[in-house]
Amino acid sequence: MRDAPVTSPATHAAIDEVAHSLAPLLREARRVLLCTHVNADGDTLGSMLAVGLAMRQISAAQVTMVSPQLSTRVYSYLPGIGDVMPSVPAGATFDAAAVFDCDQFSRVGAELMEALGRCPVVIDVDHHPSPPFGTHHLHAL
Repeated sequence: MRDAPVTSPATHAAIDEVAHSLAPLLREARRVLLCTHVNADGDTLGSMLAVGLAMRQISAAQVTMVSPQLSTRVYSYLPGIGDVMPSVPAGATFDAAAVFDCDQFSRVGAELMEALGRCPVVIDVDHHPSPPFGTHHLHAL
């Protein structure tokens, strides 16, 4: 028996439309912060790593990936996990940022909230039915 699709064709089309509208925001940035909430789980890290590794291959941007209180031992099998930092480097500034799988802005922790507050473009990428935050939103249910 074949499994039903996780999302409908209409949902896929909506996701594609939003992603295409947000891609230029990341493409034009020279310094990009990709981050997760504190104690990220596998789907959160996988989403951030997929975007981060892809950007490093197709973009000239400097990509910084941060996941506070990350258990690298648990997720050591994920490609690129060694590039994920536990905190924002001192003095770092960013042109754009994306926060993955975070239903509440406060879940990123005080340090990331401060760094994101200085960032002109903050993209909220999430699948939770929660109030959006940031300057742009990519919500897929």
